[in-house]
Amino acid sequence: MSDLILDELLEKAKKTTTDLLTIAGFTDLRTEIKIDPIEKSFICLSVHSSQDVSFLIGRGGGVLNDLQTVLNVIFKNQGIGPFILVDINDYRKERILYLKDIAVRIARKVDQTKQAEALDPMPFYERKIIHSELSSRPDVITESQDRGLDRHVVIKPYIFTL
Repeated sequence: MSDLILDELLEKAKKTTTDLLTIAGFTDLRTEIKIDPIEKSFICLSVHSSQDVSFLIGRGGGVLNDLQTVLNVIFKNQGIGPFILVDINDYRKERILYLKDIAVRIARKVDQTKQAEALDPMPFYERKIIHSELSSRPDVITESQDRGLDRHVVIKPYIFTL
């Protein structure tokens, strides 16, 4: 896909999101969209507002996840193919830092105790962050287990066998 076509699709996604949130009553919005510099397979759509957006984020980011799902369905119907990660007032950015910190701390514990640890269920992009963060560690391995809403990451000690 050429950069020009990608830029057009990204601008279309940005406009769609701004329009949807404006209809929902948000008038003070700054929206930016870019390819995530860390997780290059994600396109990040970041929305900032001085208005109270806590109900758009919801408990544990649940409403934000639902909003993201709806927006990605709309984007797909508009021909915008790549998955777009939606962030509001840097909630997801902070969540990613938190997930990376948890991954490292649990990996350290797993390495010391040699006991596997299961994390709480999380969406696929959060699981991907955990897998990615620990992929270069030689002392642990990660795998996703279960299905649907129960899908979670398990961090296990790496045991070399012949």
